[in-house]
Amino acid sequence: MTGERALERLLAIEQSAVLDRDGERKGGYADMVEVIRDYLAARYRIATRDLTSSELVRRLAHGAPDDEVGLVRTWLDGCDIVKYADYRATPAEAGKALDDARALIITTTELRAGAARAKEAA
Repeated sequence: MTGERALERLLAIEQSAVLDRDGERKGGYADMVEVIRDYLAARYRIATRDLTSSELVRRLAHGAPDDEVGLVRTWLDGCDIVKYADYRATPAEAGKALDDARALIITTTELRAGAARAKEAA
């Protein structure tokens, strides 16, 4: 999945307003995590579906730059407390998680593009 496709899927989640509804917000978090996992699976050519968040981060550490791994770890940790620890996120917190997911995709795409440009210049 390309970054563009991942951003489209996040927009669909936002437009569904699932993150605004108390009874559906947890499912919205699961949907966001699925988008990010699919994006990472395509980006790094790794299977992500059967991995815990910790396992996914460890797997990424073998091929992704440290700053990308840190972004993913921080974002997944925030989502995991909603998905698994029964934390009830507010609509504002859910909106921030969505914005952070977009930022993760944009930032990692830009980091890779910058690295490719640097490699070509060398």
